[in-house]
Amino acid sequence: MDKELKREALRQYIRFFRVWFVAAGLFAAVGIGLAVSRNVRPRGNEGAPAERVYDYADVLTDGEEEKLRNQIEKAQKRLRMDIVIVTFRESVEGADVLGSRVMKEYELPYTRWEDNMQALADDFWDRNGYGYNRSYEGDGILLLHNWYPGQNGEHLSTSGKAMKKLADIDRLDEILYQVDNYYAADPCRAYSEFIKEAERQLGRTPIPWFIVVVVPVLIAVVFASSCQSQNSEKYAVSPKAYITDGKPVINGQTDAFLHKHVSSRHIQRDSGGGSSRGGSSGGGSHRSSSGASHGGTSHRH
Repeated sequence: MDKELKREALRQYIRFFRVWFVAAGLFAAVGIGLAVSRNVRPRGNEGAPAERVYDYADVLTDGEEEKLRNQIEKAQKRLRMDIVIVTFRESVEGADVLGSRVMKEYELPYTRWEDNMQALADDFWDRNGYGYNRSYEGDGILLLHNWYPGQNGEHLSTSGKAMKKLADIDRLDEILYQVDNYYAADPCRAYSEFIKEAERQLGRTPIPWFIVVVVPVLIAVVFASSCQSQNSEKYAVSPKAYITDGKPVINGQTDAFLHKHVSSRHIQRDSGGGSSRGGSSGGGSHRSSSGASHGGTSHRH
């Protein structure tokens, strides 16, 4: 009789908590579907140039350029975003800018270093049609580094999803700090670290499939088991109490759930500290000369 009682209890248990198991299964299915779709999603913009490293300042060897291209290619596939590095060595400030090549080619409208660096970076991105998913306001970032004496510094231009993810000026600064730390001694390492930090800031930690599948099910099982245990303890009586005319009788109970009040409090994080590594400006969003939305910031050394 005990076996029949246990079997009937198990059937009632599964029936009672079937919604939780179905919900866990749907959650796992959605998680797997999103992971698969993210991995197979093709590049949407085939019109952009294949080049990703433009060393007009000639601070990199051919081997270093190729190393950075390979690193960028791998990062782009993981992020689904374009990454472009541009170096040059020309004045973009004051009266000197009026006779420079970039002034004539890009018709820079400003005299301030920060404004012209921003305009150059945004326009280089727009004119070449970069963006992983599309050429106008597509996803990605561009690093523009000026090596002109007295005007050394870089601007990071963001577009599409990269602009939204890097809306926080602190995150933009963390990316450019990698260039600040190493450019003087090793430009290649500076740009390599820039790519790594950009990928860290923009990317997501992949969730293993077994976590997506197993964890929701375990949560449902543990929750259901705890409720069943509470129900059993509250109504624990002799097995004969569940027998009527030689047949097991299971009465559904819903009052075994215990309602708990959970209090929460906000923990304020310490936002102080941190040293400044050169002047910085930027953040927010703006429109380039082509009308595209960009974000970004500049660091000047």
